[in-house]
Amino acid sequence: MEKVIHRTSTVFLFSTILFIVSLPQLFAYPLYMPDDREVSELVAIYNRAGYVFPPASFPLSTADIHELAGRLIDNISGDESDQSRQLLPMLREYRRALNYAPNRVVQGHEYSLKGAALFSDDSPPVEAGGEDPVAHYRFPFDFYHRFVEFPDMAKLALWAGKTGSSGMHISAGIKREYLHNTSPESNLFAYTEDDPFKIENYFLRSGYLAWRGGGFEGWFGRAPVHYGDADFNSFLPSARLPWLDAFTYRYSLGPLTMTSYFATLENRQVTNGPGGTAEVLPTIDERPEPEVYDFGRTIIFNSMHRFIFSWDRFRFGVTSAHVAARENNALHLGDLFPVFSWHNAVVGHHNMHIVLDAAYAPFRGMSIYGQAGWDDINAADLFGIPDSGVPTIGAYLLGLSYR
Repeated sequence: MEKVIHRTSTVFLFSTILFIVSLPQLFAYPLYMPDDREVSELVAIYNRAGYVFPPASFPLSTADIHELAGRLIDNISGDESDQSRQLLPMLREYRRALNYAPNRVVQGHEYSLKGAALFSDDSPPVEAGGEDPVAHYRFPFDFYHRFVEFPDMAKLALWAGKTGSSGMHISAGIKREYLHNTSPESNLFAYTEDDPFKIENYFLRSGYLAWRGGGFEGWFGRAPVHYGDADFNSFLPSARLPWLDAFTYRYSLGPLTMTSYFATLENRQVTNGPGGTAEVLPTIDERPEPEVYDFGRTIIFNSMHRFIFSWDRFRFGVTSAHVAARENNALHLGDLFPVFSWHNAVVGHHNMHIVLDAAYAPFRGMSIYGQAGWDDINAADLFGIPDSGVPTIGAYLLGLSYR
C-alpha cells in the first residue's frame, strides 16, 4: 500500500540536500526504457499497425523514438485501411508531443517527495522440503520487491544537452538504508541512537554523458539497460537491474544495429552468507598457479556484443556476452572494444554465453517473441573443439502479446 505525501516545505529541504550532493555532475539528458510512457505508447502503435518494433536494445533517446515514429508514418501513409487511417493522426500527435527539434539546447530538472509503506508478513519464504540451504539468502523477504523497487523518499534529476546530438544527466535519490535480514515497512529513514539518519549510501541512481550522430550513439556512465523485446523479460541484462555502469555504443546501418558495451560489476562482500571470504580458487584447467579472487582483490568485467536485424514484420538478434574475474582489478585497454578481450590466448577465468532472439508480427495487434540462451559455452559440444569440462546449459523463453 502506498501513501503519497503532499509537497510541503520539506520538499525544499530534501531538494537542497540532493542538489548539493549532485553539484559535481550537475547536468542530465533523458533516455527512455520500455516501461516509460514514450516507449510503451510507440510499441503499442507499432503492434496495432502490424509491425515489429525495431529496437531490442534499450535505453533509447528522444531522437531515436522521434525517428521511429517518423519511419512508421512513412510505412503506413500509403495504406488505405481504416486501421492505418486511425493510427496516422495518433503518430503525428505523438511526434508533436515529443517537442523534438534537432540541435536545440535544453536543460531542466525534476524532483519528487513520496512516502510509501508496505504491510505484509515478514516471515522468510518457505524452503521447499528444507532442501535449499541458500534460499534464505537468495530470497530474503522478497528483496527486489521490498527494496529495489521501493520508491525513493526523495529524488532529484537534472539534465542539459543539445537535442539529437549530446547531453549530460544526473539523478540522485534518498531511500531508507537496507539492513541485512530485514525489510522496511516504509521508505522513510529510521532514527536510531547510533545513527539518526539511516539512509542508503548508494544515492546516485544515474549519471552519464551521451552523444549521437551519423548512425552512431553512445553513452558512458551509470544508466538502466534492457537488452531484449520491450514487452518481455530477457536472459541478458534487463530492466530488473537498477543500473549498469558501462561504456555503451550502438551503430545502425540499414536493417542492422550493433550494440556493444563493456562494464564493471561492483564486487560486494557477502554478509554471513555462502562465498563470503574465499581466499584462493582451486586450480582450473590444470593451470599450475593458483589465483587470488577474494573480496577486494578482483574486478568483475562484463561485456556484450549484440547484433539485431530488423524488418517490417520480423526481427532477429544474436548476442554474445562475457563475464570475467580478474586478479588485482586488472582492466585492459582492449576492453574498450570487447572483441579483443574475448579472442586472445589468455582470457582468464570467465563465463561466456550466447543468446538468440526473434520477434514476428503475424497480423495486426499480435506479436510473438522467443529467446534461447546457452550458458557456459563448451566448444567441444558445439564444434568438436576441446574445451573445459563445464557443460553447456540452455534456457528458453516464449512470449505472446496482443493489443
